[in-house]
Amino acid sequence: ALWQGLGLSGAAKHLDADYLRGHRLMPGVRRFLERMRVARIPVACISNDVIEWSRILRKTHGLEDLVFHWTISGEAGARKPDAAIFRRFADATGPKYGQCLFVDDNAYNLDAAQDLGFRTMLFVGGQSGLASASHPVASRFEDVEARILARG
Repeated sequence: ALWQGLGLSGAAKHLDADYLRGHRLMPGVRRFLERMRVARIPVACISNDVIEWSRILRKTHGLEDLVFHWTISGEAGARKPDAAIFRRFADATGPKYGQCLFVDDNAYNLDAAQDLGFRTMLFVGGQSGLASASHPVASRFEDVEARILARG
């Protein structure tokens, strides 16, 4: 229905595959995930995504063994920044919000997480010089790692 609504014709399976083929991992993410795994620091994912697409991308990029839990909006029935998706994450993983560093590229999502007690970090993906009054800023995954390791 999505592809038809966008005016595209063809089998959804093929259109999905074409769309997903264009997805790439951000530079540094695999190294970050591997380093967190070695350090025994669990990394989880909260994402607004179609569950089927999320599963395909995890497998395609070999992320299944590097991320210990996935909370995906298509399965959770709520989308960031709705508090319900964060509660769903906490119900599934057990940690208290204050024990989690929530990293996102959207300040609205970070504000919602911070209101619940999450520690937060704005990821600006290689852009330097950007600042946030409410959230520490990371331009690389090394910045995220340093923040995590500094908190112990």
